[in-house]
Amino acid sequence: MSLPLQNGTGSAVEGVANVIGGRMPTSVEEGFSGGGEIRHDSVSDMDTIVARLDAGVGDFAWHVDGLYRDWTNLEVPGYSAGSPESLEEATRGHIENTDGITSNFTLGASYHLADGFAGMAVSRLENDYGIPPGGHEEE
Repeated sequence: MSLPLQNGTGSAVEGVANVIGGRMPTSVEEGFSGGGEIRHDSVSDMDTIVARLDAGVGDFAWHVDGLYRDWTNLEVPGYSAGSPESLEEATRGHIENTDGITSNFTLGASYHLADGFAGMAVSRLENDYGIPPGGHEEE
């Protein structure tokens, strides 16, 4: 099952930033709206779950969204290459240390007046991921 989601992340490319992501509601829409999505990627056995919920009552509006992503080491046929200098780090059937977990949670709210609004949003992002052999240098 897949429901459409708006991209709620800001981005910055060469100095241009998109700060309108819906995380701090700029208007009050009475009632509830939202969506969710579940995805699976077979190469890395990645599962991704995203959801968002927006609500408005009277002069108040709020937003909540979340993301959870969990993946395993990438599968490859035969042996992985390891570092260019040594094949000691090579593994069979997967590339070592390419697994990870990501989670993100955001809560935003705003109070609306006749000539504007006041609001805030708080977000927490956690990433835990590896760097494959040969992808970094050790002393």
